[in-house]
Amino acid sequence: MIEAIERYKQRTGSYPERVLAEKIYRNRDNLKYAKEWNIRLSGPALGRPKKVEIRNKRQDYIDESERIEAERKFSLSNTRKCCWSTLRYNLFHDSFNGKKHYCS
Repeated sequence: MIEAIERYKQRTGSYPERVLAEKIYRNRDNLKYAKEWNIRLSGPALGRPKKVEIRNKRQDYIDESERIEAERKFSLSNTRKCCWSTLRYNLFHDSFNGKKHYCS
């Protein structure tokens, strides 16, 4: 994750304001790095939950929604990419045989 943030900094010239990451990336090293550069990492805190937890539930909900939306876009782009490549392949190879293939 640190490498991805550094690549972002090289592209844009500044560190991101926040990072929407999976739970697996919320380890001590990444949290320390994010705190050092004032980057907000979304997701639950490490360790056992406290009895009385003071968290901004609205912000957590917004972050989780945006993370899910980003994952959905990746998933759809991969599905569509595969579908179009399959369709193009079939149309090219079967145009000589007169067969039609449709993407399911």
